[in-house]
Amino acid sequence: MPLTSFLPFLYISVLFTYSPAFGFEHNVKPHCPPDKEVCEFDWVVDYVETMIYYEDGGAGHPIVVRNGSLYQRSSCNTYIPIDISKDSEKAIFADGSYKLIYGINGHYPGPSVVVYEGQQVVVNLKNNLLMEGLTIHWHGMVQWHTPWMDGVGTVSHCPINPGETFQYRFLADPPGTHWYHSHLGTERTDGLSGALIVLPKPEKLENLRDDLPELSGDFVMVVTDWKLDASIETKSEADWGLNPFSYGFNETKCYSITLDATGGAVGLFPFESALINGRGNHYLNKDNPEQPDIPELPTETFVVNRYGYYRFRVINTGMLFAFRISVDKHDIQIISVDGNDVVMTSAESVIVHGGERVDFIILASEDIANYWVRAQSIEDTNSEGPVVQDTALAVLRYNGSREVQPKTHRYECRPKDPCRVVNCPFGQYPDSYSITCVAASELKSTSAQIKAHPVPIASSPLEFQEIFLNFHFSSTAKVPFTTAVNGHVFVPPTSPPQIYPKQENTTTSCESLNCTDHCKCTYIVKLEKDKTVQIVFLNMDDAPFGMPHPIHMHGHHFHVLKTGFPHYNSTTGEILDRNRDIKCSTKSCNGASWRNEEWNFGNVPGLNLENPPQKDTIAVPRNGYVVVRLKADNPGYWFMHCHIEIHQIAGMAVLLQEGDTSDMEPVPEGFPTCGSFQMSEKEFKQYLTPEGARKREKKQTRPSDVLVEEVDYHVVDYIPVVIDKPSDPSSSRESGTISRKYLHSAYHHRHHVILIALLGLSLLLNLVFISFYLCKKFRRSSTLEKLSQKKATLMDNLIQGNLKHSESKQRLV
Repeated sequence: MPLTSFLPFLYISVLFTYSPAFGFEHNVKPHCPPDKEVCEFDWVVDYVETMIYYEDGGAGHPIVVRNGSLYQRSSCNTYIPIDISKDSEKAIFADGSYKLIYGINGHYPGPSVVVYEGQQVVVNLKNNLLMEGLTIHWHGMVQWHTPWMDGVGTVSHCPINPGETFQYRFLADPPGTHWYHSHLGTERTDGLSGALIVLPKPEKLENLRDDLPELSGDFVMVVTDWKLDASIETKSEADWGLNPFSYGFNETKCYSITLDATGGAVGLFPFESALINGRGNHYLNKDNPEQPDIPELPTETFVVNRYGYYRFRVINTGMLFAFRISVDKHDIQIISVDGNDVVMTSAESVIVHGGERVDFIILASEDIANYWVRAQSIEDTNSEGPVVQDTALAVLRYNGSREVQPKTHRYECRPKDPCRVVNCPFGQYPDSYSITCVAASELKSTSAQIKAHPVPIASSPLEFQEIFLNFHFSSTAKVPFTTAVNGHVFVPPTSPPQIYPKQENTTTSCESLNCTDHCKCTYIVKLEKDKTVQIVFLNMDDAPFGMPHPIHMHGHHFHVLKTGFPHYNSTTGEILDRNRDIKCSTKSCNGASWRNEEWNFGNVPGLNLENPPQKDTIAVPRNGYVVVRLKADNPGYWFMHCHIEIHQIAGMAVLLQEGDTSDMEPVPEGFPTCGSFQMSEKEFKQYLTPEGARKREKKQTRPSDVLVEEVDYHVVDYIPVVIDKPSDPSSSRESGTISRKYLHSAYHHRHHVILIALLGLSLLLNLVFISFYLCKKFRRSSTLEKLSQKKATLMDNLIQGNLKHSESKQRLV
């Protein structure tokens, strides 16, 4: 039956400066050979829409569903069938809905960056958007000597404006599974993210670990929750307390927040769908994944050979939901967390929170068939009763099996054979679930990992610094949804402190505010350089929608020493009371301390100081705590925040200043700057006179707090060389340090010389022009005088009759 009789749909055509290229490469393939020092990438960020079939030239055609099949609509009444085997690389199918997103070189997820440890990574990023600035944070990279390449807007560097190109350059360290994403607004969950895999140097492989089998394949698995609405809309509606109307403002039914097994909040808004490597579906009947809304949509598929070992690198890039990852009829062997090796741990499934990465191995030892790979939410109930967990699905296909959907089921947990779930955000499931929880702090680092990164131990109390940070919902805020750290709702700086560490009036000070429970300011915590820093992450509040918070720290990977859980009802799993190891002095537990003073200075019972795991993101249980430790040996301004995107943007963040500004690496010469601007009324009035601002008596000078330090910077090795300058006798510095003045650099002085030379040349040219003009004028005047004399003589001769009429006429002519 011809399809021309269907009602017309809107025809969409999108033109790019490049041809969109789709299809996510889930196999780990290094971009450069290991002996290459620099590995370079060229990226263009532009708009792209899901469910659009793009031609090579950039023109697009909407993909539509007709009679249960997919078609590209090339004109109003022309429908061309989609061949998934051939056309899946021509579009981003996502979950079958239309959504305008950001793409990197036309891709979603973004192209994987696979490099070797120690290589210099160079990314030339062109912002081809019309009105949005952007940044890219390299999640997991510690950015040794390059804190201004960390990619946090208004902290590390200025946002990259539309039309601009910014070059990121940093060292690939440490090795492991990492990722990248925009760190400006809500761009991360609207397309700007991808995998960053740092492979160990080949010569180090033999010494890393001996418990891994020879792998037959290495896969990247990017998991994310997905919403049809733009992320900024979701975030704004949460700020305004509109979550109950998530089904629609005019709908009769209201949405009820979903809860986990302990009663903590999970779904602050409805789960719509989830994607694995950019592919997913909607399910009207969640009990039967064999009946998705659009069966013809492609499903991410991992093809394996029987009896082969395969590594999966799972990355949760989502906005809100954590996922419980499992493979039907296959145990998983966890070998790494956040890029850091751990002793192989067997499990039925592992929970991966936003920002976290988990690597596991499976042995393909089952029958040759197809099996579901599941990413399941940890939702359990809502106000109406139990709910069915939402799920994203991929296929594990044994080579030789038919290309059909699996008919498998996940393992059934039984009392005599309970399921082992790693990285639980709570201490236990209800007894009836037959699930054994393993906290992240219970994992063990490998001997090679702990040898390379030992747990820092302070030799004396003077070398030890302990900080309590409570990540919580503010109970006294006047708006429905307010997140905070120690009662401080984070206000971003107006200029990146990593560029202007001594500039004033770029942050909102907390000093004059009452922050016992709720205040809005730029919350900065100082880490003393080279000290052993122990941070106690808390999650203490009485909010009805309290939940675990995945806390991410920039610039470091910390050792996870201990997790303190609240007290649970073993039968129901509900929280009975918050953990009492912590003494709270305010309602929001802002001035926290150990209840037992003997626990101070690192004397906390139960700390694993021998072989704890290392991470950069850790889920802090509701009404509990996590103890982590690090060495403050990487000076810079480092962002720390909850990795649930709407929590971080709403204010659940803190800025760590590690060391003094004099300890930090200066920015490269010519590094882009930004910030607020204002003009006084007096200065403005100078522009209203006929002479304008040129009438000013004083010459404009650069404010002392905005000046650039005088350095010569090597862009490859990142080694700052301070130019010697006469020291200021009025300044006092420690012995052995070089005084630094915020003056014009030699670069600016060279420009002054060039400017003076140009002015001199201009003056010389003006003198030549004036001389030429006066000379020409003099010659013209002399010629006119001679002509006048000839005319007078001629007239005189005419009068006297000495000349004939014809001659006089000829001379006149």
